[in-house]
Amino acid sequence: MYDFAHGQSDYFERVTHSLCTLDFEVHRPLYDWLVEHLMTNDYRPRQTGFNRLNLNYPVLSKRVLLNLVKEGHVKDWNDPRMPTLCGLGRRGYTPESIRNFNDSIGYTKVMATNDVGLLEFAVREDLNKRAPRIMAVLDPLKLIITNYPGERTEEMETINNPEDESMGSRTNPFSSRNGKGNRILDIFSRPSYLLMVTPIDLMGPPMGGYIFLILTVAFRISFISV
Repeated sequence: MYDFAHGQSDYFERVTHSLCTLDFEVHRPLYDWLVEHLMTNDYRPRQTGFNRLNLNYPVLSKRVLLNLVKEGHVKDWNDPRMPTLCGLGRRGYTPESIRNFNDSIGYTKVMATNDVGLLEFAVREDLNKRAPRIMAVLDPLKLIITNYPGERTEEMETINNPEDESMGSRTNPFSSRNGKGNRILDIFSRPSYLLMVTPIDLMGPPMGGYIFLILTVAFRISFISV
């Protein structure tokens, strides 16, 4: 029924170009036959087939995704776990990054599967130019600088985005230890910040090619943020 109605609906709705996936290419003769028998003037819609956007790992089948929604595995089609435009948007993907991804893989008539890493690269490239730099230590290890004055606090300037100077900078207070005791850091009251590192960045015996923190070896803090 779809094949029989496709050509007729395109003609009566004055569609000029019908873009389909390559799955429908074998049905083109029926589409053209219906259009030719409906034509009363020079107008006729054109059907063109392109490769569908296939990605490895994500499930893109509409039937499978529909079952996920109906069976309650996800909230709806806008769920951030869904590979829909709304779902991707809720996960932080910008419209520009998705367009750049489409431009990078091109539009072809060859059945192919694209690496999902290309999509992730596109969003990283886009956010790298527009997103402010905010850092977090998920597994914090507190360090205390013993040869730094305990009551001293310095304002450290942090660039919001090194790719865009117009985004400006911010200042963060820094001291050898939290200036208001050992309570949990409260970024809204702006106490002096603790120096936090990830435990895996502080190792004992140095390893070959290791460039992070090493006990008994001097190092410099080139960037401080929160």
